[in-house]
Amino acid sequence: MHVESVWIPSNHSINWEGYHLPKLHNPIPMVKLSTTIIGSLALGSEAAMLKKPTPAVMKLRGGLAGLDPTQVATAATYLSAVNAGVMSLAPEKAAEMYGIKDPSPVMCQMAEWAGGMMLLIAITSLMSIGGGDFTNALAWGSVPSLIQNVQGVLKGTAGKLGFGTAAQYMPALVSAVLTAGLFGKAGPLDSGLALKITAGWFLANGLGCYFVTEPFMGAWEAPPLSSADMAFAKFFGGIMACTGVFVSSVAFLEKDTLTAIGYTWAAFLATSIDALFISKTMEKMGADPTGGYVWAAIQAGVAAAILA
Repeated sequence: MHVESVWIPSNHSINWEGYHLPKLHNPIPMVKLSTTIIGSLALGSEAAMLKKPTPAVMKLRGGLAGLDPTQVATAATYLSAVNAGVMSLAPEKAAEMYGIKDPSPVMCQMAEWAGGMMLLIAITSLMSIGGGDFTNALAWGSVPSLIQNVQGVLKGTAGKLGFGTAAQYMPALVSAVLTAGLFGKAGPLDSGLALKITAGWFLANGLGCYFVTEPFMGAWEAPPLSSADMAFAKFFGGIMACTGVFVSSVAFLEKDTLTAIGYTWAAFLATSIDALFISKTMEKMGADPTGGYVWAAIQAGVAAAILA
């Protein structure tokens, strides 16, 4: 289970008004959010075509078994985007695909949130891998999660699941402020600072949720969770931590997008190995491990092709 400036053609326009995410138990994708995701990916693919790394640069960036690391990263990102789209738009269907029977409402909601973060990585990657500005790309990549969070506040999703006040409102507030900051529209919060804060937010919360899951969920006043729910919360924390690795690679390590993608897929691989063989969260959440093995193999190949 598992943006320097970008040229946007004048004939492209995106109207965010009126978008609605699917209800918690409705696995049918909503047309307007699908258009949002597809439009964002289309913009990303156009941006990626504007500036390609020169062969000399690419030779310095992996190329395992003669593979072009940029092409590998792009293909893998599209694959991940599809997976993320299913998780965001149809979390119950995603759970079914990975062998989880009768997922709880909390598990489905965490799958939807995790899908939003995976879309953040995918959209940002596609818009910046060809030379586009990473921060601007990240701003666009943050939009799906912002929509999720705002709709969650309007519908009272977290509250209905039994989460406390902070969990009901803080994610939407943080998401709105940081997304505006990444776009350079948050007054004193410039885009550079917003980039670093975004990295820290994802990394700190992700690591906390992953390594000390039960106390972390307790701090966010989560409702009583089953062992399967708690295992899925650890998975959710892993997605958030990997998102933190992705953003931090650029914000703090000052790496290029391709390298950041490589680090991120390596981090995903680490969580997959843990889930399959160490913590065994795949088993605890009731998922078929076959999907985990497949994703681990893909993650290993992508990371090696980019970083080797």
